[in-house]
Amino acid sequence: VGEHNKEDKAMVDGKAIIRSIMAKKNVKISQLAEMLGDNRQTLANTLQYNKMSLNKFADIADALGCDVVAIDRETGEMFKLM
Repeated sequence: VGEHNKEDKAMVDGKAIIRSIMAKKNVKISQLAEMLGDNRQTLANTLQYNKMSLNKFADIADALGCDVVAIDRETGEMFKLM
């Protein structure tokens, strides 16, 4: 477990994380939008401007078969957020 500081937190980019998962799973934005029940343009805008709530991020992660977790820095214990 490494040290975290303000610079580490600034580097968290939900859009990049989602795009990376999409690429690894070979999921196109239109497919993801359909899985979420969103239209493609709305989802594209959400990702482009990187403006999403934690709930939206978790919904997208869930649709991609991923969990969102918090990891206790001291113990390494994982807590599933959604």
